[in-house]
Amino acid sequence: MVATQQLRAGADVIGSQGERLGTVELVRTDGVSGQPTSFVIKSGFWIFGKHKMLSTDTVAEITDDRIVVGMTKHEFRGIPELDL
Repeated sequence: MVATQQLRAGADVIGSQGERLGTVELVRTDGVSGQPTSFVIKSGFWIFGKHKMLSTDTVAEITDDRIVVGMTKHEFRGIPELDL
């Protein structure tokens, strides 16, 4: 299991095949435990960016500057957008 406490806004999100998916914009935590439960990714360009939410269960690896998730860019595109 990955130590998801290291999730942080600003980190790059990388797909399982090495493709960049976006940047972590927000980390949501459990109100009782304080543990991360999901995170919002901004992908795309500046004002045309899209926001998508992923569960921490999708995290495969976390390094200092990036988060690798267990999905391809194609699978990521199929996730519904958030209306923020």
